[in-house]
Parts: sequence; structure tokens; C-alpha cells
Amino acid sequence: MTQKTKRTKADVAAALSVPTTTLNALLDYIMAEVAAGNEVQFKGFGTFKPILSPARDVRVPSTGETVRAEAKYRPKFDAGTSFKAAVAELAP
Repeated sequence: MTQKTKRTKADVAAALSVPTTTLNALLDYIMAEVAAGNEVQFKGFGTFKPILSPARDVRVPSTGETVRAEAKYRPKFDAGTSFKAAVAELAP
């Protein structure tokens, strides 16, 4: 069973003992770099990168109509080995 937590940036900053402004600066940096088409990698933690989603046909649920969704870039996160190992240690 998964448990969701609603932690704010301030909660995370306090847990890491860093100022919220530092955490905001890091997140802003990641977003700006990925938006510019670059990858941002943190060894062991993971990689943030933009990927191209191809154009496709989608169905509008309310009308049943099929429309064309244009190709666009979207952000993607690939977990690193240390992150994957930490999650794998969860008890089933």
C-alpha cells in the first residue's frame, strides 16, 4: 500500500537543513535547464531530461470526438541506481 505525503518545499528544505531559497534556486535551475533542452543529472539520484512525445490521435471523453494532439516536449525523470536501491528495500 502506498502512502502519499503532502510536503511543501519548505518542509523539504527544513528536513535537509537548507534555506527554502536554496531549494527554490535548485528547482528553478532544473526547470530552466530541462526547458532549454538539457539534461540535469545527480549521480545516484537520477536524471531530469526533456523527451519528445510524438503527435497522436486522442479521444475527447465528453464528445467522443477524435482530435489530433500535436507533438510536444515533456519532462522526464529517470531514477538513479541509489534511488532505485532505496525504494527496492521497502517491505511488500
